[in-house]
Amino acid sequence: MAKKLTYPKASRALKALVPLWDCEDLTDEEREELEKALNTVRALCDRIPE
Repeated sequence: MAKKLTYPKASRALKALVPLWDCEDLTDEEREELEKALNTVRALCDRIPE
């Protein structure tokens, strides 16, 4: 059974990813991947009605 993506779920995912940005030991490659993930989740949040 497929679960539906809702705004609260996407918002929680974004809130979970944001603190990782402050990690000092991220490599440039890891930071780029994190930035892609953040942008993807932000775009999802923008598309899903609250």
